[in-house]
Amino acid sequence: MLHQIHRGENCENIRPGDVVFSYKPAVRAWPLHAGIYAGREKPVRPGRGNLEVVGVPDPLSERQNFLGCSNWTATTEYVPSIIGRRVEDADPIQVKEVKIVATAMIRMHRAIGTSCEWKRTRIVSATRYVLDGIGLFEQGTCTHFVEYCYENAGLDLVDQDYTRDPDEPHRIYPATQIHVFLRGSYPLRCQWDSRLRYYPDCLF
Repeated sequence: MLHQIHRGENCENIRPGDVVFSYKPAVRAWPLHAGIYAGREKPVRPGRGNLEVVGVPDPLSERQNFLGCSNWTATTEYVPSIIGRRVEDADPIQVKEVKIVATAMIRMHRAIGTSCEWKRTRIVSATRYVLDGIGLFEQGTCTHFVEYCYENAGLDLVDQDYTRDPDEPHRIYPATQIHVFLRGSYPLRCQWDSRLRYYPDCLF
């Protein structure tokens, strides 16, 4: 289920583990950013609210480009523009597992004195683990991180072996994940369509 807050839609109940997208079309290189909601259940209204979001910042951020948790509001660098909720086939307990995985990554990096940086390629540790043997996420994009946390909660969003951009096969676009929540059928498994690269083109 998709809620386009920036278009005046309400989200009656955001849950821990739901995906929050920031959309700033004026930032042409990276208009979309994605993270995982880590706060309590509550309604979200256009232009209001303060959402605690875990994610890997994009490379144009004025902050350091590391995994972290920050508050998104209507006036911060990242704004809660779009919310993706997996309600069609997952209950709140399953979705909360996504948040548990995400926050475990932050705690582990802090405990061992390492950092997880935004990079175009994803790297997962083969020797360091969180929770029940989940490889530590060491670097990647915001959407790599979201996808990885969902995968390890048993809630894959995109079948990357089948649905991927032939020009950039290792990339996951925020717009593709937005399309998944709009469709409400998981995981996404379809022939590549160039509209999956961009928002709002992905709304089909």
